[in-house]
Amino acid sequence: MVIGREGAKTKAVPSGLSIGRGAVTLLVAVALVGIGFLWFSGRGSSGRGTPPIDVSTGVPTGADRPALERPAGPGRAQAVGSADSGVERPADLDLSGTGLGATVSDPRFDGRGRLRGHAEVSGDEPFPAAWRLVLSPSTTLRGRELAESRVVELSGTQDFVVEDLPLAGYDVRPEADGWNGLTMPVMLDTRNKELFVNLRMVKAGPVDGRIVDHEGAPAEGVVVTLTPVGTSETREERTDVLGDYRFDDVMDGAYLLGVGPILSPILKRSTTLRVQAPGMTVPDIELPPLAALRLIIADPDEMLLPGVHLTGSGVMGGSLEGWTDAYGEVTVGHLLPGRWRLRLELEGYQTRRDQVDLVAGETQETILVLSR
Repeated sequence: MVIGREGAKTKAVPSGLSIGRGAVTLLVAVALVGIGFLWFSGRGSSGRGTPPIDVSTGVPTGADRPALERPAGPGRAQAVGSADSGVERPADLDLSGTGLGATVSDPRFDGRGRLRGHAEVSGDEPFPAAWRLVLSPSTTLRGRELAESRVVELSGTQDFVVEDLPLAGYDVRPEADGWNGLTMPVMLDTRNKELFVNLRMVKAGPVDGRIVDHEGAPAEGVVVTLTPVGTSETREERTDVLGDYRFDDVMDGAYLLGVGPILSPILKRSTTLRVQAPGMTVPDIELPPLAALRLIIADPDEMLLPGVHLTGSGVMGGSLEGWTDAYGEVTVGHLLPGRWRLRLELEGYQTRRDQVDLVAGETQETILVLSR
């Protein structure tokens, strides 16, 4: 059969293939879309593709996604590695560390070590018969938070061995009575599990100085005190005729140097010292203008009385003590100006209480009588 306009060429087509080209193209496109849908659905169901999205929240849905949790309140963040976060905490994370929060353990400090050494002293002094080896956490080296404090008592030897020490940073020093030990920092780690160190001690030195009056003259008989900071272990010395004082065998450390008895000082303000072997000399300390008291003690028959015990305290501070000599006289200097309360005692005589007013730069002379 001839189809078409007049004069047009025709082509015979089998009746079974009478579908148009447009229809064929549409079928191919539909097939491809179906295959693609099945392929993507397979990836999603197997967990290897992108999961479906919840359009109300914009968050992936599905049983395999990590659970998300909002902070409990303003300014609060979810803890890393919490039970609900799905994130595991590293096994070596130590949350009990320092003030910075967590510290991660260092494998260099895994294990135990040993410290050996030898101690010596400076100078010609013999090595002390008994001494101590002190180990404490280092103030400068890493790993100090793992260090273990130890004190080892030793005698008759200068060598030492400390076994089974945690690997860490240590400060090591020797100690002995009258000796200052020099501190050595020591690092024990997996590369150096056993170390040998040489330690040294230096003899404790003196603290000395001079007290002068307001005119620069030596102040004799002035009480000087030396007290370690933070303690009440006060040592006391008196100046000699040259105004000099000296404290022997003073260990290294911080001290307070006072002028006058510790409970009634002449100078209200102490001098702070930082003592370090081999010792130190304190610059001259000048006293303010002070007063003096000269007493003559007799009985009612005007017989001079030796051995009378004199004590007293000043209203403005300070204290005094002395005994009358063979002529019944006693002189006490370097007293704060103002009113002083006195007490006189001698066996066989009545105790007498009295008071005197002292003037700066002057010596007050007084005669007092003790009754039987």
